[in-house]
Amino acid sequence: MKDDNNLFNNSLIDEYTFKKINKIINNLSNNQMIWLSGYLFNIIENNKLNNELKKSSILINNKITILSSSQTGNARLVAKKLYDRMILSNFNVVLLKASEYKFKKINKEKILIIITSTYGEGEPPEETYVFYNFLMSKRVPKLNNLSFAIFGLGDSSYKFFNKSAKDFDYRLKELGAKRLIKRFDSDINYSKVANNWIKEVLNFFKNVTFNKSNLSIKNKSIKVDNYEKKYSKKNPLITNILCNQKITGRDSNKDIRHIEINLPNVNIFYEPGDILGIWYENDPSLIKKIILCFKLSNNDFVKIGNKNISLYEALLKYCEITVNTINIVKKYSYLSNNKYLLSINNDLLELKNFVKNTPLIDMFIVYKSKLLAQQLVSLCRPLSPRFYSISSSQKEYKNEIHITVKILKYRSKNFVHFGGASSYLGHRIDENDKIKIFLQKNNNFKLPKDSNIPIIMIAVGTGISPFRSFIQERENMKAKGKNWLFFGDQKFTEDFLYQIEWVNYFKNGLLNNINLAWSRDQKYKIYIQDKILENKNIFWKWINSGAYIYICGSITMSKSVEISILKIIQENGKMNKSDSVIFLNELKINHRYQKDVY
Repeated sequence: MKDDNNLFNNSLIDEYTFKKINKIINNLSNNQMIWLSGYLFNIIENNKLNNELKKSSILINNKITILSSSQTGNARLVAKKLYDRMILSNFNVVLLKASEYKFKKINKEKILIIITSTYGEGEPPEETYVFYNFLMSKRVPKLNNLSFAIFGLGDSSYKFFNKSAKDFDYRLKELGAKRLIKRFDSDINYSKVANNWIKEVLNFFKNVTFNKSNLSIKNKSIKVDNYEKKYSKKNPLITNILCNQKITGRDSNKDIRHIEINLPNVNIFYEPGDILGIWYENDPSLIKKIILCFKLSNNDFVKIGNKNISLYEALLKYCEITVNTINIVKKYSYLSNNKYLLSINNDLLELKNFVKNTPLIDMFIVYKSKLLAQQLVSLCRPLSPRFYSISSSQKEYKNEIHITVKILKYRSKNFVHFGGASSYLGHRIDENDKIKIFLQKNNNFKLPKDSNIPIIMIAVGTGISPFRSFIQERENMKAKGKNWLFFGDQKFTEDFLYQIEWVNYFKNGLLNNINLAWSRDQKYKIYIQDKILENKNIFWKWINSGAYIYICGSITMSKSVEISILKIIQENGKMNKSDSVIFLNELKINHRYQKDVY
């Protein structure tokens, strides 16, 4: 009796109920008891699920915020696709660009979905910079009431693949937020992964009771620009080259081309700051080397998607053959069974160094192997378009688009290599040749809406491209705002891009100030940031008068320029380091500090 009392003292069931259960169990066979145990288990699991659904129901009885963090527009396209699908289901959802997001109120948010790209050295897109820094700072509050999902767009050939997406994911979790679904990381060919991610997101919401918005969508039409309906990355405009002209001097270390492209009477409209996407074809001489490496034939048939085409056509139009990646090296090590390549498979640092110093053709020649034609094309990444800043204003050139292209050339392991797209544009197409193009909007690099506002343009090399479109636009608008150009390169006589045009703009007063920096025209090097500091007092006056600052060129240059600008803010604005950073961030929030860097 003492043992029975102890049993009921520690039990969740009273003595009366226990006896009733025992009475039932004693009349059951072993199979019936097994069935009963399963039945009770299912009841428990269903109760757990119902509790989770109730929690989720509470969780999503709020609006869903979809945030696009985009550099070239791909993240925005994915965000818009998810938004459209959710609107069609009548969900309470809002779509915002990162630059529009009131991030200081993030602790009021319940559901946040972020679609972000990564560029440069693992940096977030320019429009997301201030939000990203806030989220990574000590000022951000705990986010225990937030649930989130992340989708990343990147390029696995870069060192910091999808770092922005990973940073957002880890930081939100660290701040107490809960993942709705796992993060998805996509490579350059992102469409299929994006579609799968969107299905996952929608499937999650199908399993919960959702508070739908009161908006009727019976007559709701999803707006799509006429341009996007007709011409896009998947359906480019086929047009022709009007001009392909070298604009660097004979003795320049660089081969830079000014290319004019015909824009026939079609429904395409672009603005200064926008980007042109170009589908290119690979170098036939490089294709020949690759095919010879594996003793294959041009006419070997391979399958690309649902198409059966020749190996030559596949390598010409569908495969990326100029960029090596860690994943390609790993795959090739198994296919080739090469001892050295297999030995570095698990050494990430060694793999990164190998990829950096060994283009695909070098790897194929030095580490020879036998591959079938299908294995070769499966090894390569799909060809992706290249993007260039537009260097013309449509107000000036109604039926043309201009770009400025540097031909990439470098030496590795005693082989000379050229950039895939740049050599195509510079060496393999000429006037009247056909070319496939599409427009990519860049809302992160735009002139101020008020044409009376002064602008400061800072560029090196081909970074001058968008500023040529800026100044043409301002001239055609008869803008009253002042214009200041800082430009730098190696040599004045060889590398002053569009020199005559800029001199004329300065002579006629449209360009109010011009400061030039030439790194190799004297014994000591002069850089663009040096010229900015030389003019610090006037620079500060322009900032105080409301000037917009634009930087275009290499990431390294932009970082050096930013350090100089922060020095000016600290010295002339009499601020300490942290206050100067806050001041600069305010300029970014107000779109008065914009960068287009690579």
